[in-house]
Amino acid sequence: MLKMSVPISVSALLVSLVNFFDTAVCLPIIKKLPYDVVMQSYKGGSFKGAGEISIYLFGIYQGMVLTIFNLVPAALSSVGVACLPLITKATVTENKSQLQKSANKLFIVTSGISVPMCTYAFFYRKEILSFLFSTTESQTNISSALLGIIIPFGVLASFIFAFNNILYAWDKSKEVFRILLIASVIKCAISLFLSGIPEINIRAFAVSNCIFYTIIFILSLVKIKKAGINFNFIKIFFVPLSASVVAVTAVMYIMQNLLYALPDFLTVAFSGILFCLGYFLITILTGFFVDI
Repeated sequence: MLKMSVPISVSALLVSLVNFFDTAVCLPIIKKLPYDVVMQSYKGGSFKGAGEISIYLFGIYQGMVLTIFNLVPAALSSVGVACLPLITKATVTENKSQLQKSANKLFIVTSGISVPMCTYAFFYRKEILSFLFSTTESQTNISSALLGIIIPFGVLASFIFAFNNILYAWDKSKEVFRILLIASVIKCAISLFLSGIPEINIRAFAVSNCIFYTIIFILSLVKIKKAGINFNFIKIFFVPLSASVVAVTAVMYIMQNLLYALPDFLTVAFSGILFCLGYFLITILTGFFVDI
């Protein structure tokens, strides 16, 4: 129990330390950046009455952008836990065909939910931000710019739960910690370097987070392949991504030509319902979820 629990606990602590590094080390660097350059880097953004500009931007990033971003992996975390007994059983009995089948189910569900969530959030991020936080136009423009950078990587963040549960079942909790440690060191280095560039400023945290999840995704993928599990990119990503793009394109056309000039909460409600209906209709017709 200690062999598994200690690396898991330390991994959770490491994530907190990485976030603390951004706040304690990188944020003071951003405070020293030229005000005019930072202000000009956000088109449509106004810092009138914002007080300390770095704190203002950091508050938007932490309070708005990450709140929406974290909804995606949070929605998928329970899926990975639910599949853990099946994966553990297949691992213990060394049933490779059952292990691959259980992993495929986990991958399909993770992709089938995270891809449309991130696609919809990317195209309707301004409306979502305005609806959830009652933001001003300036805050919406700034948070939308930051969310546009990071939200596509919510898909990779969601898969980390799936990969970690497979590695835990394979008794590789130490590998999870090593992967997280490598990604954390690189993330801190990138945040430190980019935060000192005036044109990038608080975007450094968004960019470093994107790289952070990309590194974890790639290294975890390498590890699960060693366990004999194949990851079919075309099967797992092509259908949900295609269905999401088609659905959101149709919804945007309908909203712009038939249901325009609606308040933000109605725009989010109607577009969200139409998008879900269109997406699930396409995925059902293509048989994407048939193996679950």
